[in-house]
Order: sequence, then structure tokens, then C-alpha cells
Amino acid sequence: MAEFKESEHPRDKDGKFTDKSHSAKTIKIGEALKKEINCKKYGYTKKEYNDHGWARANEILSAGQNKDFTTKFAQALNGYKSFPRTSSGEFMLPVSEIGGKNEGINNTIVYAKGTISKPIITRIVKINVDNETDADSERRFLYDCEWRGIQPTNSTIFGCYYATDYGF
Repeated sequence: MAEFKESEHPRDKDGKFTDKSHSAKTIKIGEALKKEINCKKYGYTKKEYNDHGWARANEILSAGQNKDFTTKFAQALNGYKSFPRTSSGEFMLPVSEIGGKNEGINNTIVYAKGTISKPIITRIVKINVDNETDADSERRFLYDCEWRGIQPTNSTIFGCYYATDYGF
């Protein structure tokens, strides 16, 4: 009878037998590691990721929407254009897909504060409509809700994303 050699029978992390190709090298990527990979993919430090990079790295804002956001944020901070603000002073910036199929439809609201070099995105509201007339109506509703201090509740129209959902 052949001698049992432990090295020929690898085990997984729980001590159960596994085949050689799936030995101890197989690991699950945890959420923190996924975030760190996304952070590096887009060139963000952890602080930048937590401040504003989470929106782009998790594809909540497309490249075109991010470009529109940065343009409008600079306009707002420099006083070139007026945008609604929350009671805590955040800008509510309506953005659209620059160069995309929905270009010109400002159906995403980015809540932001900070400086041009250090923007902070606290939340994003996506309005699930595909024409500017409906988007404008829903934006006005959001602005009114913010002014009154209430949250919109129609989850079929609004998708809300918060920075705390993605931070390290």
C-alpha cells in the first residue's frame, strides 16, 4: 500500500481537501481590496476616493458625466454660474452625459462641496427619465424637497447613492 503524503493532498483554508490547482493560492477579493483596486485603477489616493473618486470608480458617474460635473463645479465655485444649494451649502449640480446618447439631458444631480482641487461628492441622485422636459420637472421637485428638508420617496424615478456606501 502506498504511503500517504500530505504535500500531495492540498487543503483549503478550512482544512478540507482540494485539488492542486485550487490550493491555498485561491483567495476571495474582499470589498476593501476591490475598492483599493478601483482606487488605483483611476489613480486616486484613499482620501480622493472617499471624497469624490467613489462616484467614478464605481461607475455611478460615467466619464462624460464626470467631465460635466467638474466643469459645472468650477463654474459654481468661481461664481460664473448659479446652481441650487442645500441648506448645508452643498451645490446641487445637474449633469448630463457629455458625448453620450443622453447628452443634454441633465438627469443626474451631484451634491458637492469643497474646492476645485479637492472636490467632495456627498451624494448623487439619478433621475430615471430620458428627456430634458421630464428631467427638468423632477429636478425642480428635488430642489423643492431639499429646500423643505425632505427626501423624495419615489424609488422608480430616483436612484440615490451616498459616499458612505463606498468609502474605506
